[in-house]
Amino acid sequence: MKLNRIIIHELIKEAGKTEASFKPSTSLLTVNDGLASMIQEVHESFEKLINSYHKFKPHSEHKSVFINIHKYTKDDETDNRFYNWSKTSMRELEGEIKSVPFATGGYYVFSDYEINGLRFLSIVIVRNKEAFNIKWDPTTEMYNVDSTENINIDQMAMGFRLNVNLYKVATNRNYIALINKKEMEHHSILKIGSVWMRDWTKTEYQ
Repeated sequence: MKLNRIIIHELIKEAGKTEASFKPSTSLLTVNDGLASMIQEVHESFEKLINSYHKFKPHSEHKSVFINIHKYTKDDETDNRFYNWSKTSMRELEGEIKSVPFATGGYYVFSDYEINGLRFLSIVIVRNKEAFNIKWDPTTEMYNVDSTENINIDQMAMGFRLNVNLYKVATNRNYIALINKKEMEHHSILKIGSVWMRDWTKTEYQ
C-alpha cells in the first residue's frame, strides 16, 4: 500500500435549513504509516461494500470536478491539482444539498493511493469525526487524524472510488465504484451523497 495524498474537509449543514457551507482544510495532510494503514482499511472495507459500477456522465468535460480529475490523472499529478479537485468537489456538493432540506453535514476524506498494482482516487463520507478520530487543528487550519487510535470503519456511510488504471486507458469497462450502505439509506448524509453521485455518474452494471 502506498498513500500518495490525503485531505479532509467538513460539510456544514443543519437539518431543516437550506443554508450550507464547507470548512476546508488549507493544505494536505502529511502522509505517514498510520494514515496509510487507515486508507488500506478503508479500501478493504470498500471492496466488500460496493453496490454499483459507473462511468462519468457524457459531456462531463465541462464540470470542474471532471476537469480536475482528468488533469490530475493525465498530466498534473501535483498537490495543488489534488487540492483543487477536493475543493471544487465540495463546492459543487455545497450548492447541490441546499435543495435537500433534511440533509446534514459530515466529513469527506479524499485520498490518492496505490494497492496491489492499482491506483485509486477515493472519497468516503464519515458520519462523525470520532469514528475516524478526526480533529481540527486551528494552528494549521486543517483537519487531521489521530492514527494511533483505531478507527470505526462502520461509520463510513458512503463512498466514491475511481480506478485510475482503467480510466487512463479509455477502456469500455466501468472505472467508478460506489458504496451506499442499505441500512443507512434513510440517513440524511446519504441524501447528500446520492445527489452528488447522481450528478457525476451514469449507471452501467458489470
